[in-house]
Formats: sequence, C-alpha cells, structure tokens
Amino acid sequence: MNHKFYLKFFLLFLIFPLSYIFCFDLEPSRLNLLPKPKSVIWGDKTFSLDEKYVVILPSEEEKFGTTIRRLKNFLKAEGIIRVEIKDRLYELSKVPSIIFVGRHEEKKLKDFGLNFELIEEGADNISRQGYSLIITKNGGGSLCVILYGAGKAGTFYALSTFKQMMYKNKEDGKIYLKEVKVKDYPSFLLRGVIEGGGGNWKWDDRLRMFDFYADVKMNGYLYGPKGDKKLRDEWLNPYSDEELAKFSEMINKAKDNFVQFSMVLSPAMSFNFTDEEDFKRLADKYLKIQSLGCKRFSLFFDDIFPSLSTKEEYEMYGFPAYAHVDIANKIYGILKKNDPEVVFSFTPTQYWGIEASRYLTAVREKLHPDIYVGWTGTEVCSREITVNQTQEFINLVNHRVGIGDNFPVHGGGIATGPLRDRDKDLYKYVDAFLANPLWFLPETSKISLMTIADYTWNPEGYNPDESWETALKIFSENDEKVYDAIKAFAEQYQAAWAVKARPSPLMIKMDKFWNDYVDGREFKKSEDDLKAELNRVEGAGEIIYNYFPNKYFIKEAKKYIDGIKNYANTGRLLLDMVDALPYPSNFESRNKIRERFYKILENSNPDIKRGRTSVF
Repeated sequence: MNHKFYLKFFLLFLIFPLSYIFCFDLEPSRLNLLPKPKSVIWGDKTFSLDEKYVVILPSEEEKFGTTIRRLKNFLKAEGIIRVEIKDRLYELSKVPSIIFVGRHEEKKLKDFGLNFELIEEGADNISRQGYSLIITKNGGGSLCVILYGAGKAGTFYALSTFKQMMYKNKEDGKIYLKEVKVKDYPSFLLRGVIEGGGGNWKWDDRLRMFDFYADVKMNGYLYGPKGDKKLRDEWLNPYSDEELAKFSEMINKAKDNFVQFSMVLSPAMSFNFTDEEDFKRLADKYLKIQSLGCKRFSLFFDDIFPSLSTKEEYEMYGFPAYAHVDIANKIYGILKKNDPEVVFSFTPTQYWGIEASRYLTAVREKLHPDIYVGWTGTEVCSREITVNQTQEFINLVNHRVGIGDNFPVHGGGIATGPLRDRDKDLYKYVDAFLANPLWFLPETSKISLMTIADYTWNPEGYNPDESWETALKIFSENDEKVYDAIKAFAEQYQAAWAVKARPSPLMIKMDKFWNDYVDGREFKKSEDDLKAELNRVEGAGEIIYNYFPNKYFIKEAKKYIDGIKNYANTGRLLLDMVDALPYPSNFESRNKIRERFYKILENSNPDIKRGRTSVF
C-alpha cells in the first residue's frame, strides 16, 4: 500500500475545501432566462468569475454609455472587490476575468484568442436591438464575456441576459457562469406598457418600473392614465412647472433604460373642433412635452360617444370621425416639423372589433399614412388576438396598427396569470404590442408583465405556463420558500377581463373532493389532499410577510395577501362543519351542501375566481 500517496491526498483534503477539489457544475436549468433567447448553445464547462478583480473593456461608442455604468454598478453590488474599465487589449493578458462591451473589431477579438461568429450590425430597428453574448475562456486562460450588440440597445440587452446568466452558489459564495453562445433579437419592434386604465400610479412607482422594463427588455411606455385629469376631463388646464419637471425626469429615466416614452392626450370630452383657441391649447400641451425630449405621441378618442357639439362643427366636418382625424393630422404635422423622428399614433373611438363602419372608412381615407392606429382586438378586453382578426382590421384601416392589449388590467382589482391566446405570428403584421397593467398595483403587475415581455420578444418560443413559472421564480428572487408562497398567491388570482380563470391546484383538489363526496365515492384521501392545500394557501401569506423583502409588493397587495388567508381559513372551517354533519343518504342533499359551501367560500373573497374543473 502506498501510504505516502494517501497521506498527500489527506493533506490536500485538509488544506482545500471540498468545492475546490470537486468543481461545481452549473446546470442551465438553474438559470431563469426571461425573455427566452432565440438561440442558446450551452457548452460543457463551468467558470468562476473572479471575485477580486474584473476588467471591463468597452468599445469606443460604449465608453461613456449607460451599459458600462450599469455593468460596473451591478458587479460591485454582486461583491466584486475591484472593477476597472480599460481601453487597451494588451494590458489584459494576465487578467482573470474580462468583459468586452460593445462592437469591438472582430480582428481584435481574434488576436486575443476569441474567434466567433457575431450578430451583424442592424440595418433596421429590430436587428439593432439584437445581440450576441458569449461566455468562454481564451487561450491564455482568462474568463471572457462578450456583450456584443448590433446597436447600443442590443448591447444593453446583452447585459440584461448576462445578469440572468450569473449564478451565486450558496455553498461557497462564488459566482459561476456556464459556457454559452447566445444570438438573440426581438420579434416585435416596440414592446411594453400602456398605463391607460382608470388608475394613476404614483410617480415614484413609475420611475422604479423603468428599471424593470429594462431587465425584461421592454422598450415602450405610454403615459395615459385616466386618473390624470389633465390628460382628459381637464385637458384645458396646463401642467405646472413642477409637473413638467416630473415628466422630464420620467422621460430621462426612460431613455436611460432604452425605453421610448410616449405621451397621450385625450381632449374629446370638451374639445371644440372649430375653435382655434382650443386647438392651440392642445398643440401647446404637446409641444411642452416635446420640449422635454419626448419623441412619441398619441391622441386618444377612446371610451366616448362620438358626437359633434356645434353647428360650425357639423358644417365643417359632418361626421365625428372626420373631426378626430383632422385634429390628429394637424397635431402630427406640428410635432413632425419640430422633430423628423416623431412617431404618432391615433386611437379611434372604434378601437376594437373588425366590423366595417363609416368611422373606420374615414380613418382609412383621411388619416395621415404615417400615423399608427391603436386597436385592442375584437373586444375591448380580447380573450384572443389572432392573425386573421388582425389582418381584417388592418385591411379596414389601411394603416400600421399597434396593439394595446387590455391585459392584465382587471378594473381596480388584481390579476396575476400569464398572457394567453395571442397568435405566435402577430409580429409579422404589427410591430407594436403594449399591455395595459393593473390600475393600482404596479409591483404586482410585474408577474403578468414578465410573461408579456417573454411573448413580445420571442413569441414563437413562448409557452404561457413555462413563462409564468419563470416569472414567479424571478419575482420571488429565486428563493424556493418564497417562490412556493408567491405561487400559491398568484394561482388564486389568475382571472382577468381578457383571460378566463384557470383552475388552481386548490380548485382542482376542491372539485375532486366534492365530486367524490356528492357522487357517493370514498372521499377521505381527496379531503386530506384538499386540507393540505388549504393549509399551504393559508400559510403563504405569513411566508410572504416574514421572508419576502419586496416591500412595494407587500404594501400594495396586502388586501389580496390577507384575502387568500381568509379564503383558505374559511374553507377549512367549512370542511370541519361538513365533517361534523351526518353523511346525507341522497344525492340532492349532498349537492345542496356543496353548493352552500361554494357560495360561502366565494363570498369570503370575491376576487378569487374559481375556474371550475367540473360543471354541476
């Protein structure tokens, strides 16, 4: 026996931790990538990011840009002790971890031992948002990360994916990266949020949400809350200097996150179409916002009864649609003269449906050809949006169409399910897809908005249930205990105006028990399963309150967190009452008990829609 060999091995074991001898292998399944990239090729190797020293090498155009600043701050927040920005390759030969940012010349990368096919420079807006992300080691043993965008937005999105690629191992505290090659780009040109419902988010919430949009590669935000009276009912009142300062801050925040800010005005409630003073006030209000750097604008004539109010209006236009279109054309002309890059959209009074009408004929014939037309699908809140429906509407208006999807908006309530039933090929016919979030719950909206970001970036790879699972994990900050509690919470509130309720595990177990009970089958096991699920749902609230650090969510969603606890507690108490009753001998009596159970339970929390698995 070779005692010296075993002694050496034993000493090695004492000196080095086990994790240094047996290398950690990062499985891609541990990573939550959202939106799902279009092309990901995983390698076999796992690398450790040096926690003491990382060098960032920006291209010329990225040296002083947003992406460099965000990357440096991110690495510092992740515990990297020393992060330096260099501009020469020859200084890097002995650096353990290097991140290349931007469009470096491929020859320079090859000279450094990096030879890859990178995404081509964009010839249009879609491809300029594309990027390559490569994680590998060069011949000298340096860990190299390449964030190579087809444009500045693409480089920024490469950083968003890179942040999701980093995995911090709890056992040794190290940051690991899997060898990978990613080539990715969006399908929809404009993807994001239209704050257009009856609520009115707080300014601080709006600003905070722009960081979220950047993380999930959303690049559009349309400001149009009906809660801001100066957009609609009181449009004649100008914004104060203080309010304009807030708009300026929001527009700059949007730019910093590669989000295009769009301003809506909706004056129809009191606008006189033949009054030059009214038109001047409207134009001045747009021009004020344009002076702050805004390049996208919208004019809404939604949710009104289209009418003309004066004799002069009837004599000039004869029909409301011609007045609406004329004002849109004139405002667009003024804004476009100031800035050739202006993009303008018009939401007609008939903003849903695919029925031909005199109104849409006027839009087709008179609206400026460069103006987008807003549409929500075949309904105000559409259960599905298909390619055929979209083509029909495009044929009716003969303009570029932008979809304003009324999901997850649910009145003043809550909805936490994924986007469903939107055709995968919609992006071939429309290039803008914005979603209407919850009126008063911006943080809670993130759960559904993440699935919308996933769909609009990569609709052909989109799976609603898989996307929702990933969104819940990201929202839960990848804490397994919190994830199960957040999932139990979100399962109960999947219904929205535009989405039918899907049965949650609680509802499935509830229906199984009652079907067994009413039909005279053995129900002990199904009752035990139901009680276990009720305990899970009831306990979710305490886990959220005690272990989830997201204070914004807890504050705004407290009513709904407490609601699931009350719902589950009521269910348990009702089951105890059922157990105390003698088992009825006939079907009718058992069925009445079931109906009474559901009625009381639904009254305990009307926000929870059952999504029944059976009909009785």
